[in-house]
Amino acid sequence: MKDIYIVWNKDNEIGIPIIDEQHRVAVGTINPLFCFMQMKRGVANNDATIVLNFLKDWRLDHINKQDRKFAEHLRHTGAL
Repeated sequence: MKDIYIVWNKDNEIGIPIIDEQHRVAVGTINPLFCFMQMKRGVANNDATIVLNFLKDWRLDHINKQDRKFAEHLRHTGAL
């Protein structure tokens, strides 16, 4: 059985610290979900449900932060 689905390394970084940190959090959350799925511990044990709910909330926060950073970049470069 494989322990880690995604191995985080410098190649995964995009160079925006707040976004890179959020991506590290996502990877750190997806890996346990992968393990739960391999062990067939899912909704019945509530493990996968907890992780999926976290990822749902994380996604909304991440998209908002990413959009703000992109808009900030466009303003800074004069594209807006």
